[in-house]
Amino acid sequence: MPNMLPRSKGLLVLITAVLTGLLPAVAQKYHPIAATKPANGSLFVLASEGTVFAISLGPTSGQIVGRFNFALNGLASDMTYGVVGSQGVLFIGSSSATGQIIQGRVQEFTTDGRLLNTWTINHIVAGMTFDQNKQMVYFVSGDSPEIFAINPNSPKNGAVNVTGVNGATKLGPLTIDAASRNFYVADSNQGAVLGVDTQTHKTFPLGHLATPQALLLSNDQSQLIVADLSKRQIFAITLGTLPTTRAVTTPKSFLEPDALAWWDATHLVVGDSNAGTVVVLAAAGSNFTIQYSLTLQ
Repeated sequence: MPNMLPRSKGLLVLITAVLTGLLPAVAQKYHPIAATKPANGSLFVLASEGTVFAISLGPTSGQIVGRFNFALNGLASDMTYGVVGSQGVLFIGSSSATGQIIQGRVQEFTTDGRLLNTWTINHIVAGMTFDQNKQMVYFVSGDSPEIFAINPNSPKNGAVNVTGVNGATKLGPLTIDAASRNFYVADSNQGAVLGVDTQTHKTFPLGHLATPQALLLSNDQSQLIVADLSKRQIFAITLGTLPTTRAVTTPKSFLEPDALAWWDATHLVVGDSNAGTVVVLAAAGSNFTIQYSLTLQ
């Protein structure tokens, strides 16, 4: 019978090997919850752990080319990109609660992680979007049916209420079509996808899914791309007088599709928070097929 180390001694050898680096360390798993990409440059991905990744995408693979960590306030919710003045920046939302007191926070960072501004509000900060023409960052409250705005060029003014969303119970993702003057929001409780006219403040229905988790306007503004968490699938809502909804990926293509962004006019990026991956899809007719995925680590 071969000689065996006593159990206590074997455990000591194992611990020593781990501490001295003789055994490989387990890579940390990151969970992507938001993604945004400027017209030129890297894709930025927000992980729930309080890390932002910069990713260079290619035809067959992607590569992490940078990252930064920030002091997370409770739970991170969303991220959007904008050019303020002449500088490209990232806006990140997060929220925490102490007893019955809620504090939401919107932070403005340079793309290499330098903190520029912080705004706080007594609401949960949920979905976010940026209007480049008006130079305004908008976000929805996760605990009231309201949309707020921040002017980063006048940071001392703070967040102001711009409109309500009639009939909503728990708002999640948000995007804006500046040309048609509409906000698009989703109610994660009811599964409703809604439009809100920015001028009249009227709310109108667009479609109904199970758990809409992320919204993205198509490049020609004719469709709203929706990631559905429960169906684990991506859908498209055709905008117009009579909106229609259809699936654009196969059923259960993802574990938890939590983030959406365009790489270019024909490639869609999905952040799968459960898998810890960024998935690149290519247009195939009116649908999308998976090209490859990149693990965040």
